[in-house]
Amino acid sequence: MAAAQSGCVRYSAVPTGFDATHVHRFAVHEGPPRFLRWPCLERAGSVLPGALPRIGEPGFAVLSDRTAPEIARGAEDGGEMGVYHDAWHLGRLAAGIAKAGLSLPAGQSAYGHYDTRLLAPLPDLQD
Repeated sequence: MAAAQSGCVRYSAVPTGFDATHVHRFAVHEGPPRFLRWPCLERAGSVLPGALPRIGEPGFAVLSDRTAPEIARGAEDGGEMGVYHDAWHLGRLAAGIAKAGLSLPAGQSAYGHYDTRLLAPLPDLQD
């Protein structure tokens, strides 16, 4: 069983000049992952536009559609890496874009992204 993991450099930083000859799959990603930002996150009575959710708040650690492809499709099954891997957020978005592209005229391409305005809390209407 130990031989199956021989040459595995997963989730690891490697030094400059690292010899990747015996590594199974080698993809380089520079920088941290990008996470989804909320348009109007309420915290302690104040509204924080463009804030990242904290642990325990809805939307914490959801990858942005602008994150690097090495992270967005870097899991063994081609899905996004991270805690929401099984939710397939980015995979569903990519599938929707691909399906929309099938019904476009020749020469046009589809584009999609998260519309975070839908995450904003609804206003409290008073009578």
